[in-house]
Amino acid sequence: MNEIKCTIEKMPTSFGYNLRGVVWSETGGTGSYRLSVTKQGASGRSSTIQEGLFALKKGERQMLSTVSIGAGPGDYINATLKIKSNDQELCTAEL
Repeated sequence: MNEIKCTIEKMPTSFGYNLRGVVWSETGGTGSYRLSVTKQGASGRSSTIQEGLFALKKGERQMLSTVSIGAGPGDYINATLKIKSNDQELCTAEL
């Protein structure tokens, strides 16, 4: 069975955060991803969705997408990364 793993990396910036969707596998594989990010708070509400395809070589770690989001005190950020292959969900990561 193909063991595809995923995560969302959160890196602070001077104005908020960069969120990166990352996927990796010891055996390789192909599929699709969907990274959805929502921010809500005193500065307002925003949301974005990024989708695409990926192909991993054996042992490869790949950055799928990056979202830069402004955030201030009291803002709440929710992010979800879903990885699918052959209409089957293989991995979900959340912040």
